[in-house]
Amino acid sequence: MSRLKLPGGTSDVRKYTILIKEGKNTITAHSTQTDASEAVFRGSGDVPGKSRKFSLSVPEGSFMYELSLEDTPFDAAVKLTFQPTKGRSRLVAIEPLSYDRIVTVAIAENSVAYFVSTADRPVKFRVVGPTRVQISTRLNYDEKMKGAQKYSVVFTEGTRIFAQRPLQTTKAVGASYQEWKEVVPGKVNSFIVEVPAGQHTYGVSLSETTAKSVSLRFSVPQEDLQNER
Repeated sequence: MSRLKLPGGTSDVRKYTILIKEGKNTITAHSTQTDASEAVFRGSGDVPGKSRKFSLSVPEGSFMYELSLEDTPFDAAVKLTFQPTKGRSRLVAIEPLSYDRIVTVAIAENSVAYFVSTADRPVKFRVVGPTRVQISTRLNYDEKMKGAQKYSVVFTEGTRIFAQRPLQTTKAVGASYQEWKEVVPGKVNSFIVEVPAGQHTYGVSLSETTAKSVSLRFSVPQEDLQNER
């Protein structure tokens, strides 16, 4: 929920936009408008605008979002409310058809398998829609790579590019590959790809980076495993 902080005495309708970003990537932009309400800010001559609400669905995983304001010279007060998704489906990992290699990321006492995509051997996976595939990615750092790194994950079906996701990461702290010691995994970036009805075979490749590979993990809602092929 947001309220624009309007100057006292104003009666005009004002527009504003709230941006939600993860790193350099804009997750969503909520544009709205408001005018003065009858509420008050304690200890301030500003007048609260009428409240405006919107919601954001967050996939499974750990995320750091940044909220910023655009299209207005005024500040805004923001209140965040967190609510679990009702009846959220259990996600089940699916194994790709082909990949360069399988690696295991060790974090504390947990171990998670990822599938590596390279220029020579992009990952390919098959899925039956309609469904939503959660993709978790970790850029792979070699000894020459330092600091924050940008990269893109490209999805193809046949010769057609149907999605491309620009991302940014840094080296993961406390995470390592059990069987790939010369490479350091980046922090995980996760996102959702909507899959239309029918059977689809997708290729996933790495672009716009000096890195040689990216590690990938795919998950779908458990009930969607029953989709007709």
